[in-house]
Amino acid sequence: MKKNLFSSAWDIPLGLMICSVVFGYICLRASLISISHDEALTYLIHVHSSWKEILFHPQYPASNNHLLNTLFIKILVHWFGPSVFVLRIPALAGCLLYMAAGFKILRLFSKGLPFVVGLTLLITNPLMMDLFSCARGYSLALGVFMLALYYCFKRFSSNDRFNKNNYGAIGASTLSALSQISFVNTYFVIAYLLAFLQICLFLKEKDSEPSGRNSPLPILIALISSSLVLGLVYSPFVLGLMALPPYGGYDGFVKNTIASLGFDIFQRGSMNPIALSALVIGILLCILMALWGLIKSGSKGKYSTHHKFLFLTALLLIYISVLIKSEAIFIQILYPEGRTALYFLPLFFLFILLLPDNFNRLTGPLNKTANIAFYTLCSVIIFHGLCSINLNNFYIWEYDACTKKVLTFIGHEMKEHPKKKYTIGLNWVLEPSSNYYIIFWKMKQLKPASRKGPDGVYDFYYLLASDLDILKKYNLRVVKSYKLSGTFLAEPIH
Repeated sequence: MKKNLFSSAWDIPLGLMICSVVFGYICLRASLISISHDEALTYLIHVHSSWKEILFHPQYPASNNHLLNTLFIKILVHWFGPSVFVLRIPALAGCLLYMAAGFKILRLFSKGLPFVVGLTLLITNPLMMDLFSCARGYSLALGVFMLALYYCFKRFSSNDRFNKNNYGAIGASTLSALSQISFVNTYFVIAYLLAFLQICLFLKEKDSEPSGRNSPLPILIALISSSLVLGLVYSPFVLGLMALPPYGGYDGFVKNTIASLGFDIFQRGSMNPIALSALVIGILLCILMALWGLIKSGSKGKYSTHHKFLFLTALLLIYISVLIKSEAIFIQILYPEGRTALYFLPLFFLFILLLPDNFNRLTGPLNKTANIAFYTLCSVIIFHGLCSINLNNFYIWEYDACTKKVLTFIGHEMKEHPKKKYTIGLNWVLEPSSNYYIIFWKMKQLKPASRKGPDGVYDFYYLLASDLDILKKYNLRVVKSYKLSGTFLAEPIH
C-alpha cells in the first residue's frame, strides 16, 4: 500500500526541510536588507560602549540595549568586523533556537499532518520572521523563551514532579529577560509559578515521601539567584522605562496588546475585514469545540498529557495577561504592543495547536466541523504569513529600506570630485543607519550626519515625505525617489 506523505514516518524529514527553507530565507534577509534605525543605534552606541555601560546602562537607556544581543555583537564584531550580516548573527542563532525548541515541543504531543502544520504555523509569522533576521534582542529572547516553554512542557509531562526541568525553565526564562526587557513578564510568570507549584507539592506530599527529596529549597535558591541577577541589571528606574512611550499604549489590554497582536498575525500585508472576521470566528469555533471536548473528557475522568499541556498554556496566557493588567493599574506601566508583546504569539499558536486532541472526544458532524475549522484557520494564517515574505525591508523600520542604496548612490556621486568634502542633511530617523554606512564603508569625503534634521545648507538631502517644505526652502531638486521606503534624495540646483 502506498505510504501517506503525512504519516509519522515522513513528518520529521518534512519538518526539518521546512525549517531549513525558512531559515535559509531568514539568512538571505539578514544578508540583503539595509540596516535599520535600531540596529544601527545598537552598533553605534551600545556595542561601542564599555562593558559596565552595557551591563548596567548608567548613561544610555536599557530599552534600546538588549543586553545579551549587545554582548554577543560586541564579541563578534571584535572577531569578524561590523558587517550587517555579522551584526545579525545573534538574531539568527535565536531563530535556530526557537525552531529547535518549537520542533521538540510539538513532538511531545503531535505527529503526522498536525505536526507539520503546527511547525509551519510556529515559524512563518510575519512579525517573528521580521525580527529573526534583525540585529535586536527579540529573536534571542524568543528562542530562549521557547526553550523555557519546552522545559515547562517536559516538567508537566514527567511523572517525577521534582526534576531538573524546573531549573531549565527558570534559567531559560532568565536569559530570555536578559535578551529583551519586555520578557521580564514571562520570567515572573514562569519562574514564580514553578516555585509556587513546587512548594504546594512539597506541603501536600511531605508526609508520604522523604522530605529531603521533596524539598523546594533548590528551586527557591534558583529563583532568588535569578531574581538577583535581573535586579542588578534591571533596576526599578530601568523597569520604569517600560512605562514610557513608544513602548506601549494607554487604551487598555484589549485595544493595545490584543489588537496589535491581531494585526501582527492577520493584517500585516493585505487582508480585508470579511476575511479577518472569518478568521476570528474560526478561532472562536475551534476554542468552543475544544472546550466541549474537554468537558466531555472530564465527565468521564479521562485526562491525557494533552490536557496538561493545554491547561499549562492557558494558565501562562492568563497569568501573563493578569500581570500586564496589574502593572498597568498599580505601577502605570503601558500596555505592551507588537514586538514588546511578542511572547504572546508562540503561546497563542501552541494553545491553538493543542486544541485538536479535544476534537477526538466529539462525535459525528461536530468532530468533522471542528477539524475543518482548525485546518482552515491554520492554512489561512500560514498562507497570509507566506504572502508577507520579502527580501527588501523590515516592516517595523520600512523607512530605512533604501538607506544602503542612497549611500551607494552618494558614494558614486562623490567620485566625480575626489578631493571635495560633502555634507548630508536628513530626517533624524534616518541618521543612525546612514552613519553606519558612512563609518563602515569609510566614506571619508562625507561628514557624518547629525540628528538636527535637514533644515540647513547641505550637499545632499535624504528626506521623508514630511520634509517636503525643505525642497522649496532651499531650492532643491529630487535626484532619486524611493517608493518602497517613502524617501527621496535631493540636492541643491546649481
